[in-house]
Amino acid sequence: MNERPDSSVRPRAAEAGFSLVEGLIAAALLVFIILGVLPLFERARLNLLQGNDATSVANAVIDGTDSLLSMPFNSQLTNIPPGPWPPPPGDPTGPTTPKLIATDFYLLQGNRWVTDLTPFPTDRAQFTRTMMIEQFQITDLLEDGELNNALPDTAPPGTVQVKRFTSEIVNARTALAGAPTTYRVITYQTF
Repeated sequence: MNERPDSSVRPRAAEAGFSLVEGLIAAALLVFIILGVLPLFERARLNLLQGNDATSVANAVIDGTDSLLSMPFNSQLTNIPPGPWPPPPGDPTGPTTPKLIATDFYLLQGNRWVTDLTPFPTDRAQFTRTMMIEQFQITDLLEDGELNNALPDTAPPGTVQVKRFTSEIVNARTALAGAPTTYRVITYQTF
């Protein structure tokens, strides 16, 4: 004969549910796993933010350089203005050579490039981009292998054969932690 246990009989208290020791062991294991996994997620989040910043910087440099390279060689926007010319960026006492320098700022909240921050008193610049244009004659390169004698605005149009576009980006958010990191891209356009 088959005997079936009576379903109305309650199990003993020692056999019902988890004991206190089992609960504490499970909680300790759960805390150990969480403390081991959380730093991995935090590191992944920081890597994602750094990658986003690097992509933004690369896009900002490429955007400025592409707009200059898409213009005709003798475009008014890429021609050197009459002197006196400004000193090199970051060196106010440096030698002045014929060049065109333009600086603009990428607004953190406005998500656009502006040449003046004055109309935006509550916004901050995430990036500062400085574009520098210099023009050279090809014989300068042939003399010593370097382009170091920039031609002024008075140079005859046929003598300007190479233009150097230098784009520098400074991320203002990295500048707060110490010396700012400057990213520089130099591009040449020939006639």
